[in-house]
Amino acid sequence: MLIRSPRIKSIIKYFLPPMMISAYQYFLQLRQRNKKFELWWKGYTGKNNLPTDLIFMVDYFITRPSFKECSRYWHWLNIKNIQQISDSGYDNFKQTVAKNYFTWVGGLDTPYTRNLLNNIKDISIDLPAKEILRKHSDFTFEESVLYNVVTVLLLEHLLENGGGKYIELLEEPLEGNPPSLDFSGKTVSQDILNSILEYMAISKGCDLNKVSTILELGAGSGRTAFCMLKLLPGIKYIIVDIPPALFISQTYLSKVFKEKKIFSFRPFNAFSDIKDEFKSSDIVFLMPDQIELLPQKTVDLFLAIDCLHEMKTEQVQRYFDHVDKLAKLFFFKCWENTTVPFDNIKHASEFYPVKDNWHKIYKEACKVPASYFEAFYEIK
Repeated sequence: MLIRSPRIKSIIKYFLPPMMISAYQYFLQLRQRNKKFELWWKGYTGKNNLPTDLIFMVDYFITRPSFKECSRYWHWLNIKNIQQISDSGYDNFKQTVAKNYFTWVGGLDTPYTRNLLNNIKDISIDLPAKEILRKHSDFTFEESVLYNVVTVLLLEHLLENGGGKYIELLEEPLEGNPPSLDFSGKTVSQDILNSILEYMAISKGCDLNKVSTILELGAGSGRTAFCMLKLLPGIKYIIVDIPPALFISQTYLSKVFKEKKIFSFRPFNAFSDIKDEFKSSDIVFLMPDQIELLPQKTVDLFLAIDCLHEMKTEQVQRYFDHVDKLAKLFFFKCWENTTVPFDNIKHASEFYPVKDNWHKIYKEACKVPASYFEAFYEIK
């Protein structure tokens, strides 16, 4: 039985207002770090300890048209991610690189956390103080406590909205040294909780038990893929991404699903070159140019979570064309309104290039995180 706890509320009050840099300082930092990726890579790769698979992927990627089409923001972010892999290793990516994806340590008096608090009836989870104050190895103590409190708020939100059954079925893997808490004997993290929320949102749009093939664009570390593959063990899962994210998700999912047949990234010129192995594989890893080689209606469900709003406008248009060609169903989740740093490209929910032949199942604001929306379409 859950007991109402004043402990967590007092910790939340203690950490207000947030300890975070201003937006001005943040974007100034981005501009200072905006380098020509290919020139940086040429100098960096020979002087630093990087995994062979990562070098292979990046060397290939910088020769492809999709590299030149990539937003300058992503060139900057990829430099940061590669440096973190070099400095701290793949084995620690959930406390380093993952903070650049969907791991929240940014403060409590923010739209993200205020929205969480507004959508929670009460905080009924009672965790020992040692859990709330748990220090994660690559986080500062302040970051650790902020992370832990937000994780509890996410867990409370999930439980209040019928997600408890998924907590029984899923647990955060130890691969990648995740920041996590112990909840009733289960290892929980923001990654696993956000992925369950996405699974529940996708389930509103279709019967996932009738889905046999999923393609995810921009899968990041592979957190959503992990959730889907665990809850839908018979599906084929295709990930389309750029390095170093593709390197991380390929390494991560290959290690946590050792029983699955993996189609590792490799160059190919035509789908016929890899057709048999592609069809027999459970998890497939591709780069953006290779999506163009897939046959029509290859997938049942196309996912794009937290990625489209960081692209150039022409990239977004191209991916919507791919959705139209490849998929029967489409779920995407983005900021309501955002500007891509460096390129000064603005994206808004009403301007995504939805096709006339797509039937809207739903489009609505997310309860979590704040300022996001999610949409589900059937491709006619």
